[in-house]
Amino acid sequence: MKFWCAAAALSCAAAMLLLSGLPVRGQDTPPADPGNPGNQQKEPDKEKIEGNAKALKARDNLENARTIAKKWKEDAILILVMGVSVKEDGTIDVTDAESGAYWGYWFFSPGTKTDAADDSAARFCVRLVGGAVEQLPGDSTFGDKVALPNDFLDSDKVWAAAKRVDAKAEGDAMMSLIHHEESKDHPFQWDFQRPGMTVSFDAKSGTPLGQ
Repeated sequence: MKFWCAAAALSCAAAMLLLSGLPVRGQDTPPADPGNPGNQQKEPDKEKIEGNAKALKARDNLENARTIAKKWKEDAILILVMGVSVKEDGTIDVTDAESGAYWGYWFFSPGTKTDAADDSAARFCVRLVGGAVEQLPGDSTFGDKVALPNDFLDSDKVWAAAKRVDAKAEGDAMMSLIHHEESKDHPFQWDFQRPGMTVSFDAKSGTPLGQ
């Protein structure tokens, strides 16, 4: 009789635990999440493009890219900006995945220890392409380890400068903002390329530096 009463008491206690929502030993039930009824699988948060993705200038997502890079490494510095298929108004439509058009922002982490022959682990890229924000490992061949100035000209101003050099300049361009170690007077330059035209501009003033 005592054995039967003890077993009944245990069964009753287990039933009360089930009713209360608490897990019972041996029951593989994950704890409840008040913010996620039913414990549904959550998708990781995706970074969003700032502004009009069909017409983005170089600086439109600059701070957005910096914020993403700081999540990767707190000491991340911007070392390269590149635009592919930049229109005459200085914008790129980054929603067209097939065209390959994109804005890319490359970062370097000075505090990250790397192999002397390959510092890719200290490099990181934020790329706006196909209507999405991609986060990619950096390439050791892209960009010096020197932070770009904060007050560089936006891409529309660079295209305008290209028009002053060649009034007939037309067609999409490729643009790269990068540090040029060999140039003491103009260490930061926008390199501008389009069919029939290659020219560099001072990154801040827009002064043409030769073709």
